[in-house]
Amino acid sequence: MSEHRLTIPQDLDTENLERTVAGLSAQIGTDEEPLLFDLGELQEVTPFTVTALLALLERTRSLGRSYRIEGGNALVWNKLHGYNIERTYLDPRKRQRPSFLEHFGERSFAAFERGLYFCAFQVEVLTGLPRYLFRPMGLKGSVLISQLKQIGSDSLPIVALLSFLVGLTLALQSANQLRQFGANVFIADLIAIGLTREMAPLMIGILLSGRTGAAITSEIATMVITEEMDALRGMAIEPLRFVILPKFLALVISQPLLTMLANLMGVLGGGLVGLFWLDLPLQTFFQRALAAVTLGDLMSGLMKATVFAWIIVSIGVYKGLNVGKGSEAVGVATTSSVVSSLFAIIITDCIFSFFFYF
Repeated sequence: MSEHRLTIPQDLDTENLERTVAGLSAQIGTDEEPLLFDLGELQEVTPFTVTALLALLERTRSLGRSYRIEGGNALVWNKLHGYNIERTYLDPRKRQRPSFLEHFGERSFAAFERGLYFCAFQVEVLTGLPRYLFRPMGLKGSVLISQLKQIGSDSLPIVALLSFLVGLTLALQSANQLRQFGANVFIADLIAIGLTREMAPLMIGILLSGRTGAAITSEIATMVITEEMDALRGMAIEPLRFVILPKFLALVISQPLLTMLANLMGVLGGGLVGLFWLDLPLQTFFQRALAAVTLGDLMSGLMKATVFAWIIVSIGVYKGLNVGKGSEAVGVATTSSVVSSLFAIIITDCIFSFFFYF
């Protein structure tokens, strides 16, 4: 039996929505042929698309007409599932499920597209930094100082306490084993090298990805949803200059300094364990620690901290700028930012380890 095909157009807006729905609704009542709603022209689902489709499906059901829906890629059907259209208006036996290869292809293409956007964003930041940093009317000093306070100085207490406790715990875990072999003095080498090379930059990176990265994403995502970004552009204020670049500079400056503080506090915590549990004087402990750490160890840790800072702020800003619609999307973007930052930091740390130590 032939079907009457109704194509849902992509370019629906406030001006043509009512006219388009009225025209398609008129076609629904013209004959008794089964209806076929074709979604083949849709590349994405907008609220106008959902409004039109719901109106047409309600009209069809009120007339008792048989119908089916076909066409559309996996992204379209995922959006329709979010609006409960699939569950409400389709028989489960008639629902279209993409094949594994189709689903894999859609996801791969979407990931490749996001990668291109992220690279373009990095290029924009890298070209914007020298353009505004070395100009008399470039970045505002008050904005940068405010970001340095929020990202750097406000993080000092938690960084100092956490680093001290980590150094203390690492020394306690090692003290018993070293004491069995009469190698108490080597605890200073272990703490100093372990913190400088690995523990301090990684620990601060993880801490700031949850504290600062999440805050950056939620702030920028809220500005996008409330259209503050569009308002800034409307006032000829470039968001890259006044919102994004100060966050990049503040975190890239603050994180290596916080890593240095973490090194000092961690060594202090280890020194107290050496003093009270291993009968190792503080002077001897600090002399061994300074002798064990080389300039290469210190620079490798600071290089890691700088790269981790760039990763955190890049992902945080990118996720905030590409937030979805609605207040729920802010939470989704923030969660995605933290998870992506942690994953990227761990992968980068593994690459650095192979590069520096093998």
